[in-house]
This record gives sequence, structure tokens and C-alpha cells, in this order.
Amino acid sequence: MWKKIKFCTVSAIIIALVLAAVYFWLKASGSGAPRVTFEPASVVLQIQRLNQLTVVKYTLQQVIEMEQSRPLFGNEKVLLLVQGKVLGGVDLSRVTPQDVRVDSDKKSVTVSLPPPRILEAFLDEKETRVWNSITWWTPWIAPNPDLQKDARLLALDKVKAAAREMGILADAQRNAETSIRGLLMALGFETVKFIPHAAVVP
Repeated sequence: MWKKIKFCTVSAIIIALVLAAVYFWLKASGSGAPRVTFEPASVVLQIQRLNQLTVVKYTLQQVIEMEQSRPLFGNEKVLLLVQGKVLGGVDLSRVTPQDVRVDSDKKSVTVSLPPPRILEAFLDEKETRVWNSITWWTPWIAPNPDLQKDARLLALDKVKAAAREMGILADAQRNAETSIRGLLMALGFETVKFIPHAAVVP
């Protein structure tokens, strides 16, 4: 069974940083309202600056067992206790001016976001434990050097699959929307809407 150790998002931090940046910007400019050109291209630029700040991280543990049996020779088994980390997010660098529609009243904006995806997945070697069990009846038969490698690849696939099942993509979508909404409302928009993106990421 999968054990979810830790889940963290950075939405609150992002929104705080955005609001702080807007505050100091207004203070430096001496103006009572942000001087923003509400054109799709300028809105896209602001969104793209959040690209590395909308990541969701899952940390998970799993036990992986892989065994190889050679008739008449014996068995070789590897047991892994792995800790994997999966990063999910929305690639905001793919947002274009065609994905942003600013209403004529300049108070509402609609954004079409790319679908969320797994950005990175890896095993934490410091927290991963390996046990080998070999019962060769013929000592001249060498162990399979790829068995542990195959077990690690299987573990990584299972870590990513488990993160998807536990909702990392939905969390990534929600996190990105929260961050973007906070940014655009801080810049002066009153309503921010999101619609599905036409592109499909495998």
C-alpha cells in the first residue's frame, strides 16, 4: 500500500510574494493604482513569471519486490523500500496571447491553461533501502546485474502512477489557478475565469 508522507503547495507563498511585489511597486511609483496595460501579451508575461512557482510535490513510499527464477539453478530476489518524489505542475511557459481574453470592460479576464502534467519524478536514494536475496545452487552462475536496475525503474513507474491516483494533477491545476488568480486580481482585474486548453499533453 502506498503511504503519502508529505504534500505541499506554494500557493499561499506565491500570493504573498505577488502582493508584496505589487505593494512595493506602487510605493516606488507613487501611484494609487497599478499602471498595467491590460492587453493579452502583458497578461501572458505576468503569468509566465509564475512558471516555476506553481509546483506541487508528493513524497511517497512503496515496497518493490522483484524475483528472477532460473530452473535447476536457483532464485534471485531484490527487495526495495523506496521513497519517491513527484513534482506536478502546469507549464505556464506554454501560455500564449491566444490563451488570454481580456473583456472590453478591462475588469474581467479569461485564461486557457495548458493541462497539468508530471514535471519530474525521482527516487530519493538517501531514503531508499535495498535487500538482495540469492539462493544459487550452482555458485558459478553469476547474479543478474540488471535486476536491481529493473526494480528501480518499476518503482519509479509505480511512484508516478500512485501520484496520479492520489490527485497530483488536480492539485497542480488548482494550485496554478489560485496563483494566477491572486496575481491578476492584485494587478487590478476583478474577475478571473479559467477554461480548458485545446492542446493535449500525453
